[in-house]
Amino acid sequence: MPRLSAAALVVTLLSTTGAPAALAQTDLDVFMKDVVAQRDDNWKKLQQYILDEREEIILNGPGGTRLWGEQKDYTWFLREGFFIKSPLTANGATVGEADRRKFEDEYMRRVDETVFHYEQELRVGTFENVW
Repeated sequence: MPRLSAAALVVTLLSTTGAPAALAQTDLDVFMKDVVAQRDDNWKKLQQYILDEREEIILNGPGGTRLWGEQKDYTWFLREGFFIKSPLTANGATVGEADRRKFEDEYMRRVDETVFHYEQELRVGTFENVW
């Protein structure tokens, strides 16, 4: 009899609540809806910019004595629908045209490889081995 009472209680509770209420929208849902709606406009605006980046690594020893350091400047620009990282200077020296092109081509190869693996994983349906 206790089993029957528990089953009756569950059925009663389910029948009184009716259909599940619609999920309430959070602030994040509203924000993401706006972001998606403006995605194309934002992408067009972003393509108008050239972005600069400075990479700096400093290793200081006791008393603040500099033991080792490196500083590199890059610029990012659009090529073939992707932002490409291009070196400008390395430790104060200007990067030569041939080395810059080599870096950009290698960067683009890595982007293409990543996109290829990503699309391959989309077809398979898993994201376990993207890299």
